[in-house]
Amino acid sequence: MLKNPIEQNPSGVDRTMQRYRMLYELFHSITSTLEPQTALNLIIDAAVKITGATYGSLILIDWENKLLNIEVSRGFMKSISNMKLAVGEGITGWVAEHGEPILVPDVSRDDRYVTILDAIRCELAVPMKLKGKTIGVLNVDSTRPNAFTDEDLDLLTLLSKQSVQVIENGRVHTKAQRKVDELSSLININKAILSTLDSEEILRQVVQRAAILMDAALCSIMLISEDGEELVLKAHHGGSAEYAARPPMLLAESPFEQVIYTRGTLKIEDIGSHAGQGFANIAQNEHLKSLLSVPLIGRDRVIGVLNTYKSQRHRFTDDQTMLMKTFADLSAIAIDNAQLYETMFTLEEQARHTERLTSVGELAVSIAHEIRNPLTIIKMLFESGENLNDRDREVISEELHRMNKIITNLLDFTRSK
Repeated sequence: MLKNPIEQNPSGVDRTMQRYRMLYELFHSITSTLEPQTALNLIIDAAVKITGATYGSLILIDWENKLLNIEVSRGFMKSISNMKLAVGEGITGWVAEHGEPILVPDVSRDDRYVTILDAIRCELAVPMKLKGKTIGVLNVDSTRPNAFTDEDLDLLTLLSKQSVQVIENGRVHTKAQRKVDELSSLININKAILSTLDSEEILRQVVQRAAILMDAALCSIMLISEDGEELVLKAHHGGSAEYAARPPMLLAESPFEQVIYTRGTLKIEDIGSHAGQGFANIAQNEHLKSLLSVPLIGRDRVIGVLNTYKSQRHRFTDDQTMLMKTFADLSAIAIDNAQLYETMFTLEEQARHTERLTSVGELAVSIAHEIRNPLTIIKMLFESGENLNDRDREVISEELHRMNKIITNLLDFTRSK
C-alpha cells in the first residue's frame, strides 16, 4: 500500500506544520508534570527531537556565582555534563549574558566557542527567560556544519518560551513542598526536644536532627562558659573521637565571636581559606569544607552557637539560613529551660542540705543538754570516793544506756536526712 505522498515527501510548508504539530504534542507531555527533573528531561528530549541534533543540554544559570549549571544533557559523557562554564564563556555563556539566541553554522569560525567535543560543528542556543530575566539556556549541537536553520531557531525559541513557565511552576511546587516538609520537621523536632528536661538529651537531639534537616556531615553545639571567655563543645553529631575530645575554644580567637556579639550568622563557603589556621586544621582533619553558624538565644541572651558543616563546598542559601535560625531559636528555648530546671533542682538540693544542717545543729544543742545530765550523775558517783554499790552500778548502767540511745537516735536522724 502506497503511503500518502505528503507523508512520503512532504513539501516545505507541510514539513513545517508537522514539526509544529510535533512540538505541540511534546509540549503537552511537558506540561503534564510538576516534577522538575521529569520536566527538564522532557524539554531536552523535545529540543533534540525537533531539531535533529546530535547533542543537547539544558542549562540553568547560577547568577549569584555567575556559573552555568548543566541540569540535563543528551549525547555527552558524564564528565562533560559535569563541566561548569562561567556566564559569558562560550556560546552558551554569551547567550546567558546577553539574553539573545544565536545560531553558529560552523563553530570553528566563531571565537566565542569553547571546544567541548572535537566532533561538534554546529551549535544553536536560545535563552530561557522568565519575566524578562534569563534563567537558563537551551542548547543543541550537531556533528554536521550548517545543520540548523532559522526554522530550527524559531522552533527552539518557542519551546524555550513555553517550557520556562513549566520549569518555574516546578520550582514553585518543589519550594512549597519543601517548606511544608521543613515546617513539619520543625513541629516534630519542637515536640521532641520539649518532651524532656534532661539537658544532655536535648543537646543530643538538637545536633542529630539539625544534621538530618541540613543533610550535614557534622553538626555541633558550643555553649559559652560561665566566665564568658570560652566556647565549650557540648554535643556533636558526626565527627571523629579527636573532634569530640577537643578542648574549649577561646571566644576571642574563634571565628564564632562575631556570631555571639552581633547575633548574626556566619557563612563560610571555603573554611580552608577563610577561617583561622587552627580552626582550618580541625576542619581539614574532619574533611569539612563549608560552615553555617547561627546563635542560640535564650531569654534574650546568647548562650552559644549551633554549627552546621558540609563535606563539600557549599554556598548556604537564605532559605537554609532562615531554617537554621528558626531551628536554633526553638532549640535555645529548650536548652535554656533545661538549664533553668537543673539550676532550680540544684538550689533546692542546696536548700534541703542547709535545712538538714540547721536541724542537725539544733538537735545537737538539745542532745548536749540531754547527755550532760547523765554524765553529771555518773561523775558525782565516781567523785564521791565511796565504793559503788549495786544501786550505783545500776544507775550508771541506766544513764549509759540512755546516752547510747540518744546518740543512736541522732545518727538515725542524720542518716535519714
